[in-house]
Amino acid sequence: MKKKILFFMMTVTASMLLLPNVFAESTPATDRDNPNFFFANGTAITISAKDAGDGAVITWEGGGRQEVEANVTIFGGSHAEDVTTTSITMNGGKVKNIVGGGLHNAKTTTTNIVINGGEVTGQVVGGGASSFSGTTCHSWYSGDVANANNTVGTANITVNNGTIGTVYGGGEGISRTEQVTINIVNGTITNVIASGSNGYTGNANVNLNGGTIQNYFTVNRGQMDSAETIVDGATITNLYVGSDGEESGGWKDDGTIGSSSVEVLSGTVTNASMGYNGGTKSEGNKSAKEVGTLVFAPDTVENIKDNDMVTVTLNVLGEEISVLVAKGEMISEEELEETKNDIITSLIGSNYEFLGFFADEDLTEPFNFEEAINNDTTIYLGLKLIEVEDETEAENPNTSDTQPLLFMGMFLLSAFGICALKRNFN
Repeated sequence: MKKKILFFMMTVTASMLLLPNVFAESTPATDRDNPNFFFANGTAITISAKDAGDGAVITWEGGGRQEVEANVTIFGGSHAEDVTTTSITMNGGKVKNIVGGGLHNAKTTTTNIVINGGEVTGQVVGGGASSFSGTTCHSWYSGDVANANNTVGTANITVNNGTIGTVYGGGEGISRTEQVTINIVNGTITNVIASGSNGYTGNANVNLNGGTIQNYFTVNRGQMDSAETIVDGATITNLYVGSDGEESGGWKDDGTIGSSSVEVLSGTVTNASMGYNGGTKSEGNKSAKEVGTLVFAPDTVENIKDNDMVTVTLNVLGEEISVLVAKGEMISEEELEETKNDIITSLIGSNYEFLGFFADEDLTEPFNFEEAINNDTTIYLGLKLIEVEDETEAENPNTSDTQPLLFMGMFLLSAFGICALKRNFN
């Protein structure tokens, strides 16, 4: 009998290791301690407008339905429990916050947020929320982002339309989010931030393909490994490669980022800046120029806000792309060598021969790599067309009738911005 009891107890113990709290998913519901918090608990939910008045209607598969007020915060995950995947789709209505992960001591593998319309007056948070204002029901603060209690593996945010206060790719408070993807297609947003509000964010890929954005910056507070941002159609008032270095809500935006690249292909940026990395303006912090690159196509950026930066433009067969570099520094020919080789390789089919780097459009004066760059500068990449049997295949690239290279803007953006000028930004 004793052996049977022992065997039974061991079986139960082993089973318990495989059941709750590893991935505890349950029916969506309002939090019992805070009626303004709604937890989807890992169930896919849809947010829609009410028939009348502010607030929203939340529905889920199986006929689930609940009306909420406009001051509600909606979590895709759970309260202090773990879930695998969350899915929140907002088509209309008005809510305060949307959080992809869970609250307090909650872990989520993957979060998915899609905003098709409606209004979020506060924040859309891709990660989870470790502390959140007004909540004291759990011991949430680990004090160490490496061992954060609130974690998200992968956070995905897509905004197709709607009005939003702030989009955070990562999490809130001392949380941890490993990978972030943000896609902005349309909508009106005050702030888009690749990182979380604080804590740790690993790597972020941000695509700003449309919409109107007041402020974009990669890191807020806390720490972030890297961010890669492509602007291809959005209208942005203020763009920062690092943090904005401002103070808001009694907190300074002094986050640190390991590396950040911003490429502006199309759209409009009114004010662009390298921004800050690890400090604020009042404390003489480092500029993000030490860890970042800002590359932009013609007529996309109206103003550069950094007095210590100059614009270097690479002109190839009439196509131009620009990059910010530190004033007073030199560029070596070796630093442009990889870019030059990539360009020539891409044009082999068009029979071009490299002539050198020049300071003038007529390709008569070689560019002087021994002089420091203190003003906006254009470097011309000389390419000569090698004669071919059928002379109608291409025109002389050294005249105003240069063969159009529609792909050059995109190619140079990656080649020149990432491969060249490495010494200035690493």
